[in-house]
Amino acid sequence: MTGEEIAGCKSKHEQITAPITQDLQMELPWPYKGLSPNDRLTPRHKRRVKNQYKSDCFYLVKSILGKNRAFFAALSDKDEVNLDITLHPTNARWDEDNGIAAFKYGQDGLALALGVDDNKFRVRREWGAPVKGGKVIVRVSV
Repeated sequence: MTGEEIAGCKSKHEQITAPITQDLQMELPWPYKGLSPNDRLTPRHKRRVKNQYKSDCFYLVKSILGKNRAFFAALSDKDEVNLDITLHPTNARWDEDNGIAAFKYGQDGLALALGVDDNKFRVRREWGAPVKGGKVIVRVSV
């Protein structure tokens, strides 16, 4: 008796795949001086700072993903990517909306490195305690 003859049996060529419930956590640098909406830079200088931060986040995420190729492959066909972002400012003078706005360019670099359009991100943000140098902890899950 073959697999096709048995009602409800899978043929040996069908693959049964389990949902991927992996997540990846990474630490990114705090947004650079000049990315806060309160900073007054000339448009030319602001563009340089934006592009540098986006590029730095892109290459940092790419280096982390190089060690996690299976996770990277799992992202390509997903309709939704969950981001849990915890912002730890450099000092107590940063407020939450400026931190979120300043990290926008890092989030763009993250999306570019993941190969995912950032409109697929479902973002949850938390405001952490200030730490020396600041940092942004990002957890990506599918």
